[in-house]
Amino acid sequence: MNRFKRVLCLVLVLFTLASLSACARPDPELPQGFLLAENEGADYYFYYPESWLLDRCDAGMTSAYVSEVDFSNVSVTAFTASSEYASLPEYAENYYLKQFNDNFQNLEVERNQDETLKRSVLKIDGCDTIAFNYKATFGGEAYSFRTWLISYNGYVYTVLYTARSDRYEANLSAAQEIAENIRFK
Repeated sequence: MNRFKRVLCLVLVLFTLASLSACARPDPELPQGFLLAENEGADYYFYYPESWLLDRCDAGMTSAYVSEVDFSNVSVTAFTASSEYASLPEYAENYYLKQFNDNFQNLEVERNQDETLKRSVLKIDGCDTIAFNYKATFGGEAYSFRTWLISYNGYVYTVLYTARSDRYEANLSAAQEIAENIRFK
């Protein structure tokens, strides 16, 4: 009888372990040196460097910043794509940058010689994406920005890197890694 109880306990332990591992949600591929911001309400995975601090993680936005002394940050928000904009560059010019222009002094957008938006065209997690740079003054302080607009499933996801202009280059590569590692669920 004692042997039977031990075998039964062993079987129950093995069964419990197997069922727990079967129920575990598969982890998305975590880039080395990054953490995953757990956000059940978002349609994406947001990874940020281990040395950065998570700022906000809810259905409306996910963001992280460098440190308590360097508030350079990356945030992700989703907007319903309006059918009036035929392309991401058109959305960027006629909606996104227009809002920035209405709220910031001295908006300087990087443009080509023909005055079109200077942009990079790429894919993030297989989705059409454009990236562009601009600068603005807010509260007397100069800021630099890089935005990635990602078209996915009827939404435009905005990945925004914001830094004081004197800190922009120092954190740009980390911001680039964050943006390029966005993954959709």
